[in-house]
Formats: sequence, C-alpha cells, structure tokens
Amino acid sequence: LSATMVHVPEGDMLMGSTPGEVQAAYARCQQEKSDDFVCRPDMFEQEQPQQRVRISSFRIDRTLVTTADMLRFLRSVQSRMNVRADSDSHPPRFVELDGKTILDMDEENGYITFDPETKQYSLRPGTERKAIEQATWIGAALYCRSVGKRLITEAEWEYVHKLLSTEDGRKKLQGPI
Repeated sequence: LSATMVHVPEGDMLMGSTPGEVQAAYARCQQEKSDDFVCRPDMFEQEQPQQRVRISSFRIDRTLVTTADMLRFLRSVQSRMNVRADSDSHPPRFVELDGKTILDMDEENGYITFDPETKQYSLRPGTERKAIEQATWIGAALYCRSVGKRLITEAEWEYVHKLLSTEDGRKKLQGPI
C-alpha cells in the first residue's frame, strides 16, 4: 500500500434516492437555478430506485488530483492533443486527446489556460494546489491510467463519502483522506 493511498474496506450501502429526496432536490434546484440552467424532474428521478450495492475493497489517493498534476499530464501528451474553440465565444476552450474531449478550459472559472500563439498550457497564479475541476470523465480516467491507477466508480466515491460522514466510518479508513 503506497503512502499516498488509503485502503477502503469492502462494505454495503444504499445508493440512489428515495422519492422524498428526489422531490427535495428538485425543489432546491428550482429555488437555486440560474437563468441559463433548466431544472427538470427527470434529472433527479434517474437516481431512483434506491438500492443496496456491495462495494469490494479498493484503494484511493489521500488527496485529490491538483491542477499542477493535470498540467504535467497535458504537457506529456501535448503532441497528441488539439484545442478546439468555443463555438459561442471563440477562445480556445476544449482540449481533445486522440479526438476525445478531456478538459474544458472555461475562461471565467478555469485554472488551466492555453496560449494559442505559443501553444503552451499554464496555470493561473496561486492555483497549483487546487483540485482539478475542468477534466471530463474521459480526461480523469486517462490521467489516472497515466499514473498507473484507475478512476474509481460513482458507487465507490459515494461509499467513501458515506464512510467519511461518520466517526465509525472514518475509523474504518487507514488514515485521513
């Protein structure tokens, strides 16, 4: 077991939402939504029915992947990448690797930037240790594979979250995440 990893024991958990949780999430979405976001009941209903799932033991990194980690990965595969402009605002935005979108460099919220003249990626100052938020699922999976790991599943992620939410669950983990 690597010092950077935590062993997560096997276990069972309920995954999904009850009808009441779906209604509450939909109501919250309607209250908090912005003009450019549409809330529809089906967005929440897909979390039903609640079901018991069995999680096998696995390992997870103690820390989240940072923007500096992702920048190193981007630079290592740069010769195979293409940056596509946003069809609305036209700056370079979507990073594609072998034809698959791996990163969304949202100009307003993104930490990783691209200079089309120099064809170089960089980080906004002070963001080196921020968790990467711009990666797509494909980008996250490719990053994990590049460092000899795998992207955990949604069920595994929820299981870790549930373990961390209780004192007994935290004790089951070998060290903090």
